[in-house]
Amino acid sequence: MKRMLFNATQAEELRVAIVDGQKLVDLDIESSSKEQRKSNIYKGVITR
Repeated sequence: MKRMLFNATQAEELRVAIVDGQKLVDLDIESSSKEQRKSNIYKGVITR
């Protein structure tokens, strides 16, 4: 089940997360002091 979670506890920043079960699908952070950026979340393993 997908859910959209909002965190607006600070007046200058809004965080929105989309969660599917226990997995984080998307995260958006909007700040009034910075330009808006939207990007993807990647999961990986680094090996040597």
